Amino acid sequence: MQWIPCNMSLYRIPDDTANWQTFRILGWGAAILLLGICIVSIYEPMELGDSARRVLAWTAGAIVLSVVVLAMVLSLQGGLRKLKEGFQFELSDGKITQRREGQQTVEIPLAQIE
Repeated sequence: MQWIPCNMSLYRIPDDTANWQTFRILGWGAAILLLGICIVSIYEPMELGDSARRVLAWTAGAIVLSVVVLAMVLSLQGGLRKLKEGFQFELSDGKITQRREGQQTVEIPLAQIE
């Protein structure tokens, strides 16, 4: 019996956590800015007029809304990324094999791909 080497390529979906670092930076920046607005509104400086207080209130509301929307978008992307992370694709012996931990293995012969 002769041993014949076969070429096999294994592809994995890479881990990507760059979005979470961006979210942490933006989240901490927003928290610090909101804390500053809170301090200004508590101490009520005399030179701060009614229109400036409205601007601070609208700014705080816009910051909170932006952070909530950004958190929702990044959590959706994180969920999709986690779904994709477990996939492995193997190209060997004239077929493509898709594997994922805890799920059924799927094989597609290369001859069937159009």
